[in-house]
Amino acid sequence: MNWDDLRVFAVVAHHGGISQAANALLLDPATVSRRIVRLEKMLGIALFARSSRGVVLTDFGERLLDNTQQIEAITQNIIPGDAHPHSDLRGKVRIGAPDGCANFLLPQICADIQAANPNLCLEIIPRGRSFDLQRREVDIAVTVHPPGNKRALVRPVAAYDLIFAGHESLLGHHDPAAGLAGLPLTSYMPELLVDPGLNILAEYPETEPMLRSTSAMVQWQWICSGRAVGLLHDFAFPLAPGLVHLLPEVRISRQYFLVGRRDDGHLNSSLFDILEIKLSQEMARLRAIVRPNAS
Repeated sequence: MNWDDLRVFAVVAHHGGISQAANALLLDPATVSRRIVRLEKMLGIALFARSSRGVVLTDFGERLLDNTQQIEAITQNIIPGDAHPHSDLRGKVRIGAPDGCANFLLPQICADIQAANPNLCLEIIPRGRSFDLQRREVDIAVTVHPPGNKRALVRPVAAYDLIFAGHESLLGHHDPAAGLAGLPLTSYMPELLVDPGLNILAEYPETEPMLRSTSAMVQWQWICSGRAVGLLHDFAFPLAPGLVHLLPEVRISRQYFLVGRRDDGHLNSSLFDILEIKLSQEMARLRAIVRPNAS
């Protein structure tokens, strides 16, 4: 029996359709269909029931999928780690994450993972709201709140703080005792906030942010160019020279969670484990870098 055909079979079962599986495997749909037909002919029994909505596993297909996943799990446990240093990962995985994580952490991490796995395609979707993994909007998500779905696979990654920061070109003659008074400010738009706790400027009635965006990256650009003062992810602080930490007593603590589906196959499960480690390492590295002195 061709193990590669079994792997294709498992991906089709996971995605519920030939076209979706072909997209994930970076193969032509006709090739995926031929693999399934070849496997069915070899076994002498149908693995899927076809319909206009996709494919559904037959009873035999369900049993074969269970056995395939068990064999795959056993193989991964008995093969030494240095025998397959992630270089067998192939296909496409879509990762959804909040703006800060998607812009400041995932680009380097995903580029490194892909470089070690040439047949792996990684997609990043930055978004403020949550992702629906059950509807397969994404394969893996990074969130700031653990989902209530008990079927989801959830692992805490690392904690971080949001801090006030500005560029030294803007703050050169600013009196620290004055706080935010007299400074141009940037913030999120309160009516569009997914996390109400980020509306911290509401506690400073004397302030009025005149540069606003739902994007952490847009606010980052304004802060780093000396156009405004605003909230910044602490792990992004070392990424731009000349930033100054304001109001050190004000910190909004948050935590990232990695979320996936428990029934995912080898590709997503393996990448989930890799992302958990690399996200934790990268955040720890950036947060350990000595920051500029507070003003």
